[in-house]
Amino acid sequence: MFAVYAFVPQFLQIPKTAGFGFGASVTQAGLLMLPMLVTMALAGSFSGPLAARFSAKAQVVSGSSVILVGALMFAEFHDARWQIAFSTALFGLGLGLAYAAMTSLIVQNVPREQTGAATGMNTNIRTIGGSIGTALASSIITGHTQPSGLPAESGFTDTFALLSAFAAAAVVLALAIPAARRTASTVAVPTATGEVSEEIAA
Repeated sequence: MFAVYAFVPQFLQIPKTAGFGFGASVTQAGLLMLPMLVTMALAGSFSGPLAARFSAKAQVVSGSSVILVGALMFAEFHDARWQIAFSTALFGLGLGLAYAAMTSLIVQNVPREQTGAATGMNTNIRTIGGSIGTALASSIITGHTQPSGLPAESGFTDTFALLSAFAAAAVVLALAIPAARRTASTVAVPTATGEVSEEIAA
């Protein structure tokens, strides 16, 4: 997600003299990113209602698969603005679905008293992963330059090929997620005699 936010607008703003890119203004690049933001918001909003028919695990698998398709499409098809908008819209759809369902999975699989810590760790790990992904993408793109100093097209295609590999790994890992269940927790309950006993809370 962070790599897409950082480098797709850059791709769009590269002058056509580089042999690719669209020479878009900052505003135009932002508008072309709008489909991604819309689909991400919609997918995240519909994740909850979909849970009645599709488990959180199924949503994570589906979302990761859609991200994979979107990344592959960008790597192979980026000669027209509509292609960029379509591939990033797919990317946003997958992100919104997977991220929302991933939070549900975490809540369902940890004791209630550990929900805050677990969701906080999810945010921390996601931020760390985003930082690493952005650094990798930056190193690949800056490592492929033209004599003019402008980025080479191969830098972007290689970056999105790498993102595709990460998305494929996410699909495999998502398939390995165990069935969601709320982990039981032990709570202390006072008895009529004043003694404290332990009960299992589902």
